[in-house]
Amino acid sequence: MNRIPWQSLCVAETLAAGGAEVRALGVTAPTRRLRAGAYHFLEQAGYRPRILPAKSGGRLRPEIHYNNGPVPCRLVDAGNCLAGEWEPAHGRAFDVALDDELRQFQPHIAVVHGFGPADQKLHSRLRSKGTKLVLSISGLPAAASHEIADEATALYAATLCHSDWLASRLSEATPLRPVVLAPPVPGRGVIPESREPVCVTLVPPNRENGLYLLLRLAEQLSLTRPDDPILALSSAGAEMTGGIY
Repeated sequence: MNRIPWQSLCVAETLAAGGAEVRALGVTAPTRRLRAGAYHFLEQAGYRPRILPAKSGGRLRPEIHYNNGPVPCRLVDAGNCLAGEWEPAHGRAFDVALDDELRQFQPHIAVVHGFGPADQKLHSRLRSKGTKLVLSISGLPAAASHEIADEATALYAATLCHSDWLASRLSEATPLRPVVLAPPVPGRGVIPESREPVCVTLVPPNRENGLYLLLRLAEQLSLTRPDDPILALSSAGAEMTGGIY
């Protein structure tokens, strides 16, 4: 739910491969400005997105529908809004899409994200429908940016994160007690048939992932091994342009 993070799609794909019926619902609200719109971004990534116009089928906003492997994905178009901006302008449109999904498909479990007021509102609505919530946390900044009250954690049947280090930090700073699971990343999506180790690769070097440490390492490499190239790759929604330095 909400922006359909990549790691959630990996979880969804794994569950679907195991026989579960899975759907994904989100909004086109990236954390950073995209150079192209969400439709073109998905198209360039190899998907086959379809645009469903507003004012038809009960939709209040245009929607983008596509399949991520066996998982049908539905995105409410939030225009130029970023992740923290979409709810006041387009929250009603997302609620309508959610109600439509719940009429078609009553999930037993929902993997959810976020701690902001809009996120908590969504999570409470799902909980009131009898859906058990699993809170997925992708990084410490996502949790640290909001004060997490004890009563808020009562919404969730479980909390997941991707590393023991993150779990220990969350346990120290919040009431959350997350379970650490190995990321269910299909091997075919990350292991190439052949490889040629010609450069040091940074994916993606943003502040949350330790940009300043990586810059320091790059500086030292440039002094001690100037013949070793460095490849910096951007992630979805990032404004940084990949290149070799």
